[in-house]
Amino acid sequence: FDALVMGVPLVCLRGDWMGGCLTATMLDALGRGEWITFDRREHRERIWQLARDRQALRALRQELRREVHASALCDGAGLCRALEQAWQGMIRERHERLGM
Repeated sequence: FDALVMGVPLVCLRGDWMGGCLTATMLDALGRGEWITFDRREHRERIWQLARDRQALRALRQELRREVHASALCDGAGLCRALEQAWQGMIRERHERLGM
């Protein structure tokens, strides 16, 4: 997350490990699903695509900072509302199961 906030593109190797899952979730929320890869070959190719054009990479870094700050990743109030709704739903479901 810190890399993205600083404008550094991040290519994720998705897998069944926690880091890959969390990073893929952040990239999805950011609308950068094209930076999620599923095997090592694809991972290397995607990194190479981003790194080879220095001028485009510089522009992307500036754009990425704005994208991150405008995204749901930096929406604390929205996250709070979503958590409250989830907890309220869990409480309602539990009460229904217990006949309360």
